[in-house]
This record gives sequence, structure tokens and C-alpha cells, in this order.
Amino acid sequence: MVAQVIAIESTLKAPPVERADLAALLRRVQVSQQHAALVWLRGSARARSTHVLRLVLLRCCAQEGEKEKLQVTVSLHALRAAMALRSERQSMQQQQQQQQAAGGAPHVHHHGCGCGHGGDGGDEEAEEASEEECEAAVREMRMRLDRVVGSINEALEEVAQELEDGDAP
Repeated sequence: MVAQVIAIESTLKAPPVERADLAALLRRVQVSQQHAALVWLRGSARARSTHVLRLVLLRCCAQEGEKEKLQVTVSLHALRAAMALRSERQSMQQQQQQQQAAGGAPHVHHHGCGCGHGGDGGDEEAEEASEEECEAAVREMRMRLDRVVGSINEALEEVAQELEDGDAP
């Protein structure tokens, strides 16, 4: 198209037409059209880069949410495992007490026996959280997990919407 405009401009300047004013007008129109096209391309490129940047940020939000979800899930499993160990230890203690009450052999304390005593003969026992505190911690972790999953879903919905908006003309 530019070559055609240059050919027409040359024809307008040359004899027999010799209309430099029309050639100059054609040149101004061509430059104006090129400028308008550049402005449109810049705006389009800016909008496209903004769209891409928004997608990247939304995906990062979703990935951070997934990371937090994994951390919360691990914490929740650790709490549940600790509660299960505590319950098992309490059950063992009850069995030992029943055996002792029934006249069985006395229980010898040694480190790591799971009876709840330190095994070092000291009076210091580790202070454990109550059953209610453990259950409250599990509930709190579940609520946090629900919030994280909700934020992940919101970010993914926004990504889908942004992708849909980006495909529109």
C-alpha cells in the first residue's frame, strides 16, 4: 500500500499533472493514517500486555493459595496424628492401670515407652494440650483450609474470566 501511495505521489508531482499540492495532501493523509495505525497498535499492545500481566498475577495468586493449602493440609494431618497418638497413649495407660489393678506385673518406666512419663525419673512432665484445645485447633485449621480453597477458586474464576475477556474481539 505504501508503494502505491508513493507511485501516486510521484505521478501527481510529475508533468503533465504537476500538482505538488495534491501530492503533499496525499503525503499528509498517509502520515496521518500511519500515525493512527501506530496509536491503535500501541493501545492494543498495551491492553494485551495488561491482560497478560493480569493473567500472570492471578495465576500466581492461585499458586500461592495452593502452596498455603498444602501447608494447612500438612498441619491438619499433623494435628490429627498427634491426637491419634495421644488417644493411643491414653488407651495404653488405661490398660496398664487395669493390669496393675488386676494384680499384674508393675509397669517399668523407660524412655519412649509411650506411657506419658519422661523416663528420666524427674517430676517434670511435658504439658500437653487438652482434648478440647486439640479439637479447637483442628476446627481452626479446617476453617483456614476452607478460606484458602475459596480464595483459590476465586482466583481461578478470575483467570477463566480474564481468558474469556481476552478472546473477545
